Amino acid sequence: MGAALTIAVLLMISLLIIKVGTVAMRLTGLPEPVARFQCISALTGTGFTTSEAEMIVNYPIRRRIVITLMVLGNFGLVSVASTFIVAFVDAGDRGEAILFQVLMIVVAIIMTFVIMLNKTLDRFLSKITGRILSHTTDIEQRGYHRVFQISDGYSIVEHLYKHEVPTTFDAMDHNGLTLLAIQSAGSKQTVTVKTGHPIHPGDVLVYFGNDKAHEDHAKHINPLPSQT
Repeated sequence: MGAALTIAVLLMISLLIIKVGTVAMRLTGLPEPVARFQCISALTGTGFTTSEAEMIVNYPIRRRIVITLMVLGNFGLVSVASTFIVAFVDAGDRGEAILFQVLMIVVAIIMTFVIMLNKTLDRFLSKITGRILSHTTDIEQRGYHRVFQISDGYSIVEHLYKHEVPTTFDAMDHNGLTLLAIQSAGSKQTVTVKTGHPIHPGDVLVYFGNDKAHEDHAKHINPLPSQT
């Protein structure tokens, strides 16, 4: 019973670490599905080499988060393995004792996932975690998605145009940024920018420039009070 409880606690801690890591990644501008997948990959040591991984490698804060998850993941794996070994050594050659340990561990795993995957609890944890990270770290919520960190202070970023009124490339204030391309709303095709190019609500604007300018521009084209 003690082994099952230990494994349940370790699993719960692992899921909480993934949740904290996901929220932290999201606060840097990474989409939540991508953030969750990369956090799980880092914590479990899977290391999928997808194009999404470049979003992590090219961004210093995200790299630090992933490194932390990798280290914690190794500690967790060792702890779970040790718990399994101790549990079955204590059971000895008794078949009933071994079966009981296996059943308790399975039940503990199922209960842990049922509790931690509850949507209400998930929203509550996300809200609390986001609030704590925003007040205790330098990770800020941003209204944009950083694609590539060129150097300290300069990056390529995707901004979502959320104003309800359409505009054009010439009429829009770009806050000192260089508009590289536009991805039309609902489309995956990116087009180069020309004079007079229309910009509609929901379009994704790919900019290059200073990080401070990106922050100012995000507030300019994203009028919502919550920058997520």
